[in-house]
Amino acid sequence: MSDLIHCYDAVLCLGPLYHLKDRKDRLACLSECKRIAKDGGTIFVAYVNRLCAMQYYYANGKPLSRALYTTIEAGAVADSGGFDRFLELRYFSDPDEVGEELTACGLSLETQVGVDGIVYFIQDRLDELSDEEWAVYRELHFRHCEDGHSLGMSMHGLAICRKG
Repeated sequence: MSDLIHCYDAVLCLGPLYHLKDRKDRLACLSECKRIAKDGGTIFVAYVNRLCAMQYYYANGKPLSRALYTTIEAGAVADSGGFDRFLELRYFSDPDEVGEELTACGLSLETQVGVDGIVYFIQDRLDELSDEEWAVYRELHFRHCEDGHSLGMSMHGLAICRKG
């Protein structure tokens, strides 16, 4: 891809940051996105929120502990105890960290969106919602998906930034 410089109006980075545990690797990934984007191009960067890991443990009947919480909040990889190796292959971010890394790469953060909102908490009931309940849920979801106070509650975040 070294010959692809300033080629794209939009660049999608939808997954790599999930697995790049070292900051230098995440910055290299974001710098590559910047390199191939046209000046003024939009770059979409997906990440998994740290709180997601705590929700995942809890939803799967695993005990929550101070040690687990401290490990995840520090951005470290928690040992899943073998119940789900998926957790050990992931890097969990938070909206502030992603924003800082985008800025460090010279990208201008325009907004962040909590893609999933609170669906993780009610996913088992979505199919049972009446039309009225669905309308209320959608309103709630769209109201909070860009609310800075709610971003960390969403499993997945999407940062939208611009080059130059």
